[in-house]
Amino acid sequence: VSLGIAFLAEILFRIKPCSLCIYFRYIYWILLLISLFRIVFLQQKMLQVFQVLTVFTALGLSFFHMGVEQKWWHFPTFCENPTANRGINNPALTTQEKVSLIRQNIQKSSFVRCDQVNWRILGISATIWNSLCVTFLLIYLLM
Repeated sequence: VSLGIAFLAEILFRIKPCSLCIYFRYIYWILLLISLFRIVFLQQKMLQVFQVLTVFTALGLSFFHMGVEQKWWHFPTFCENPTANRGINNPALTTQEKVSLIRQNIQKSSFVRCDQVNWRILGISATIWNSLCVTFLLIYLLM
């Protein structure tokens, strides 16, 4: 469901994911694969352990992303726009030209910062909703 909502938001509403959101999608794909194997091989306790560990990893990343978004801690370097400073090292450019070039590079890229709320559902950040869903999923799996 979470993957479906993420792709729906990206395709229909043109909401671009940040780097942490992309990593989260990888975790969800892994969880989906483990869950499908668990449906086929019901008696495999090891798959259940992998499933719980994957959800626990998702919870950790979700909490970290929520902290970045709420400015509890600084975002990692891979969340910065790598194209924003492209071409500004030219010594012939004035400061105003460098600032203009940075703005152009940012506008051309589809980069989304990890510390900004991209979209809200019922006034609450999608990252916080995601954290709540993962928490409930972990509780369900542990029960």
